[in-house]
Amino acid sequence: MILTVSILLLFSCGNNPRKAIQGKIYIKLIDVQNFSGFSSKEINWLEDFAYNKDQKEYSSSEKKLVGYYKFLKEQNLVGKPFFKLETDSGEIINVFTNRAEYNKIENELKGLNRDQEEIIVLFRGEKISKGFFNEGLYFAKKIISVEKKKGITHWRK
Repeated sequence: MILTVSILLLFSCGNNPRKAIQGKIYIKLIDVQNFSGFSSKEINWLEDFAYNKDQKEYSSSEKKLVGYYKFLKEQNLVGKPFFKLETDSGEIINVFTNRAEYNKIENELKGLNRDQEEIIVLFRGEKISKGFFNEGLYFAKKIISVEKKKGITHWRK
């Protein structure tokens, strides 16, 4: 009985509870946080850059990029698909997921007219980091719904 109660308490008191998060797809045209389309040659270059012993000459933005890459590598997220979402509170977040879940969004992104359509995504997942570029990092375990409707997709260069 005590073991059962202890196990239930352990699972109910996690630091990153899985919760439902909703928002609109946000597009950033040039995004240094996106490694998902990198070739193996580009990943190798990034790997060498991140683990170079002479990082003291790196700029602060280069050091931030190295920290971001190392975090993604530790979490096994390098190359995983991700999307940006503007939450209902206006926060821009990066949401990583697996290929099967991302396919649910990818089909809606094809042919998106930014000026006349928006895509609303509801996912169940958890926050994995406060982020490195003022955008929190999340992992979507399950994309619950994807809805394309009339509206305007917010974006930035």
